[in-house]
Amino acid sequence: MGIQSIIFLILRLITAGLLLYALKIHPYSFYIFLRWIVFITSSVTVYGFIKSDKPLYIKLTASIIFAGTAILFNPLFVVHLNQHSLWSFIDIAASILFIISVILLR
Repeated sequence: MGIQSIIFLILRLITAGLLLYALKIHPYSFYIFLRWIVFITSSVTVYGFIKSDKPLYIKLTASIIFAGTAILFNPLFVVHLNQHSLWSFIDIAASILFIISVILLR
């Protein structure tokens, strides 16, 4: 496993942890930071799946899911979901997705 793979793995694990940490109430600046981190990590994960040697259906499914995650968390055109409970569910689901990506993209 190369240094880029290790950095990519650590980035996805940190992102998953930050998404779970976001379940508590934080200042708005934390959520802006989180949006950037999730957006960047999701975009890199899409690239990782496209370049992987996984079967085509896994590449396409994962790429669509993580592209959707990048769009949902994008920091430039913010999606406003005013219910904290809805964002909590989305944060947990995204965290699980990043953990699954660690397993699939070794």
